[in-house]
Formats: sequence, C-alpha cells, structure tokens
Amino acid sequence: MKRFSIKKINHHQSFGELLRRQRESLGLDLRQISFKLKIPEKYLAALEEENLIALPNGSYGRHFLIQYARFLKLPTVKLISEYDIRANFAGSRRPATRSKKITVWPLKRLVVVLLIVILLGYLGWEARRLFLPPPFIITNPPANVEIEDLTINVNGSTAPGATVQLNGANIPVGENGNFSQVVTLQPGLNTITLTARRAYSQPVTIRREVLVKSLPPEPEF
Repeated sequence: MKRFSIKKINHHQSFGELLRRQRESLGLDLRQISFKLKIPEKYLAALEEENLIALPNGSYGRHFLIQYARFLKLPTVKLISEYDIRANFAGSRRPATRSKKITVWPLKRLVVVLLIVILLGYLGWEARRLFLPPPFIITNPPANVEIEDLTINVNGSTAPGATVQLNGANIPVGENGNFSQVVTLQPGLNTITLTARRAYSQPVTIRREVLVKSLPPEPEF
C-alpha cells in the first residue's frame, strides 16, 4: 500500500495581494498611508485590488506603486515587473478617450458670414420699402383754405418713381419726386383728392378742402 505525504503548497502572491498583506501586518490602513505619501486613497486601493484601469493614464500608477512598495519595505523590482505585465494588458482594454473637436472659424469665413448677414438685411429692408406707401407731402394748398380765384396751383413731393393721381387722374412727377398741377375750381366748396403709390405698395391719400368765395358781380356800365 502506497503512503501519501502532505506537501505545503506555496501559492504565488500577486503584487496587489503582497501590498495588502504587508500593510495589514504593519497594522496600517489606507488613509494613514495616503496621508504619509500624499497619494489619493482610491489609487492605493486600486493598486491592492490590481484595478489598473482605475489608475491615471501614463506612468502615474507605476510611480505610485514604487512609493507604496518602498514605504512597506517590499522589493520594488519584482512588484514593478508584475505591474508592467498587468499594465500592458490593461492598457489594451482601456477605452480610448475621444478628443473633442474644437471648431475654429477662419477669419475669411467670418467675413463671408458677415457679408451674407448684411446682404440679407439690405434685401429685407428693400423688400419692406417696396411694399410700404411712399412719403407724400402736399405743399399747396394748405388744409381748409379759402380763396377767391377759380384756379389753384397744387404742388408737393413724393418718392422718386412713385405715381401721383389728382382726383383720379395721373399727373406728371419729376425725377426728384416733385409735382405741380393747376386745378380749376368751382364757386363754393371744392375737394381735392391726391393719391401716391409705388408699383407694389399700398396707396397713401391726402384730401384738401378749398372754399372759393362767391365772386362779386361785375359792375354794369
């Protein structure tokens, strides 16, 4: 019958396990060591848990491990060697950080946009002006005037290119927008109606009341 002998199995301890056991054997907690080494407690815990993805990018994790191992009087060369192997593997699994695209508008593009805005504003103003009634001023006759003549000179001004009607009939308008027309009146109250408009605008109308006094009878000889 064969005899069985019990052999002591030497389990390989990872660098994180060595750190944790050494710290516990010294009766220290992570907060105390964090205060001494000026390393955030969460990074010390990440080293013990071998959660390398939780460590900062670059060589920060390696530097923290060297400081931690020296503080616990552990062999740094062995720990760093194992850490580097784990770090290479973890680095391949670490999600790549997406760089934010910063849009910088060139000066030329800004100038083009500004010119487009100015052009659209100008076209909008011209379109609005096209449909607005033109300015219209009657210089003569004044409102509610009394005269003794049977004729009166009606004059005023409007926008160049506008059309003016006097009592429904078109009258000439100068290139500068001025107009003048002689109107024949009747004894008594006369109403003079003037209308001005652009091609596509609403009309603007002004009325003048002119009272022609009764003329004295001609003397008989």
